[in-house]
Amino acid sequence: MPPFVFSALLLVALATGVSHAAENRVRKMDVSTMLKEKIAGLGDNVYALRDDSAVAALPAEAALSDFQGLLLGAPRRVDLARNPEFAALLLAGRTPSRSARVPWHLNAVLVAVDIDRGAVFAGPAFPIDASKSPEPPEPAPAPAPAPSVVMPAVPGIPPPPEGSDAGTAWLDVQRLLRLPRQNSRLALRALYFDQFSNAAVVARVVNSTPLAQLPAADARALVARLRAAGQSTHKLPAYRRHESTPTLSAAGAAFTIGRSGSSVPLHAALRIELFAPMIVRQDAASRADKDLPLPAAVVRATVLVVRKDHNNPYLFPIEIPVWAEHELVPGKLIDAAFSVDLATLLPAAVLKSAAQVYVLAGRHLGGPVALTP
Repeated sequence: MPPFVFSALLLVALATGVSHAAENRVRKMDVSTMLKEKIAGLGDNVYALRDDSAVAALPAEAALSDFQGLLLGAPRRVDLARNPEFAALLLAGRTPSRSARVPWHLNAVLVAVDIDRGAVFAGPAFPIDASKSPEPPEPAPAPAPAPSVVMPAVPGIPPPPEGSDAGTAWLDVQRLLRLPRQNSRLALRALYFDQFSNAAVVARVVNSTPLAQLPAADARALVARLRAAGQSTHKLPAYRRHESTPTLSAAGAAFTIGRSGSSVPLHAALRIELFAPMIVRQDAASRADKDLPLPAAVVRATVLVVRKDHNNPYLFPIEIPVWAEHELVPGKLIDAAFSVDLATLLPAAVLKSAAQVYVLAGRHLGGPVALTP
């Protein structure tokens, strides 16, 4: 074949590849949105029955579109008086190289955040039963190399994308996380080291009793503990903004991580919706005590750290007192900030390893940020 013919064919192939790549990116976004809408549209009965037939087409649709990521679905309402058990559906798409670098069963984590109270529950999405010791599988024979045509690299032209595998799994949320039996709204997420799913919100109902405000005695004890810890301008933890604290323009959570000698300071900003269990119920004693004024609210967040190939994350709950000059009411956004030193919270081995840091508050998630040694 004459050289000029080969060059012309190469240019056509490259142009076609670029066009197809652009089309594929648009198609992937469309399919990702479609998959998310399909999962969100599943009825509660699908989760109650763990109806495989209702979700059987999802893996093929995800794989054909090269979907890479996590999507989570869950029932909208669970009646705990009838049955505390409930399942969530996880759709995961990942490339073979990603699976090799980040083994799925060693890194998949299920997280539930109590939106009203701020408590966080987390654990392995696929726990390994240590009591079972299956025989190691026999190694499969190496496949014969397939013939291939290697196109020359061209600057500015990305290589063709790697295909992805996809699958679904039912997650027994109650069994995995051992949630307390109480009225609650949960924001469920799946984490896969440095990837995370959408939040699936589940209302768990025992009775019609409304959630109560935070007792003044609990707020008083928190303030006393903080005073006893001797908070100062430079000491961590701290519950105010720092020059490295991010600024939020909308509801959410964000943070920065730095290195300062042996310290690893994390500075976080929160803007979350206020709910009754966060608002302090003032009493006569608190109104009369001018030396120890109570905060108007206590905002709760959790720093979550996942270490590569360890699916039991580290959880560090944070209680942040917030003072206000006016009465706080549920439904409004409230701002809070805190700083902690990860070097005082995490084992030295974790600080030197591959790990990802998240901050969870209500239905919001900040991160992940790599904990770079």
